[in-house]
Amino acid sequence: MSETILSLNDLYSYTGEKIINWKGHKNISVLSEIAAYSGYFAVQSQVKPSKLFTNASNVYIDSYNMLYKGDEIVTIIIPGLRDKFKAKKELLVSERNLFLDMLDCEIPTFKNIFEYKSLEDEEGEIPLFQLIGDITPYDIISIELSQLIETINKKNPLIFLIESINLKIQIDYSESDFYDFESKYLIKEVKFI
Repeated sequence: MSETILSLNDLYSYTGEKIINWKGHKNISVLSEIAAYSGYFAVQSQVKPSKLFTNASNVYIDSYNMLYKGDEIVTIIIPGLRDKFKAKKELLVSERNLFLDMLDCEIPTFKNIFEYKSLEDEEGEIPLFQLIGDITPYDIISIELSQLIETINKKNPLIFLIESINLKIQIDYSESDFYDFESKYLIKEVKFI
């Protein structure tokens, strides 16, 4: 089994509904800036969910600040994961057909929305990111938020096994990844009521 070790702080995540296929913007443009502006104010007003992403380590901090209930799904985008599937020749026929359909999708990248002119004055302590490209099932791993919190509370790495391509993904983190810049506090444990 091959192994990939990543840092939680280097990954992007979305918490809420499970992501399977999301189409992002094809490029950075006036339309992507308008969408980022709208998404930012949706996050601020908490009226509707936005399709903005955070740094994956912020999920723990946001959970401490009770922005999540604990029953949400955390989707973590793994750079290069699609390439690992592409290199694996022995995918099941049904999975191979689905994968071939996904090859035309753009590789996901992320833009900090506060780099847009219309949002540069809004920048806070926590960056928010907009999807450029597409997310497919071959770019992500998902975990229940409560399981992610429990694993981090126990100081264990996050480990995911993808048996279809014989891959173990280990996501490490350091204590400093959970420093809350808004409250100036290091989060050491999250408890759900």
